[in-house]
Amino acid sequence: QLRFKRLQQAKATDEKSAKVLSEADAALRPAVQSAASNLKAHIAAGLPFRQVERTAAVDELLHKLDANSLSPSKVAARLWSVGQDELRLTKENGLYRQAISLDDTEVLCDVARIGMVLMFFKAPDGRVGRAVRHDDKWAFEVLQDEQQRRQVLTLFDSFKKQVRVGYFELPAALPATTTTTTTTTTGGAQ
Repeated sequence: QLRFKRLQQAKATDEKSAKVLSEADAALRPAVQSAASNLKAHIAAGLPFRQVERTAAVDELLHKLDANSLSPSKVAARLWSVGQDELRLTKENGLYRQAISLDDTEVLCDVARIGMVLMFFKAPDGRVGRAVRHDDKWAFEVLQDEQQRRQVLTLFDSFKKQVRVGYFELPAALPATTTTTTTTTTGGAQ
């Protein structure tokens, strides 16, 4: 009888804890949904680096939240991790492969990303260019100036040789200017 009484007390305590957690999760759900929406907006507004994959990670968490397969607190923790990944992207430079839209065609290109500030591409057919923001949309612009093309090709060559520290001259980030900017990379965007 004593054991039965202890089990009943433990059950009552567990039920109270479950009720408190359920109420806390219900209160957390709108905040998590808002944070996920803000994160998706941030990704959409930022540099067009693997936006589909990055947005899909947030969408998957929202789907699990809506399906109740993950609690709001667990989704919040995973959203925090996605946010940390977004922050990490701002600190890293690298060479990647990504499909980009050139002349209304998807082309798999080499992509050099400088933090989340600049992004250059090199297409298999030899075209070289950069990501440029026009109003609220990003576009990939092919560089015509030979000096700018050489600068970008030098950047790709350096990244392939694992040279990430040094002085690089790169085409200006703003499409209306033709001057060059300089970037010193030390493992993160400067």
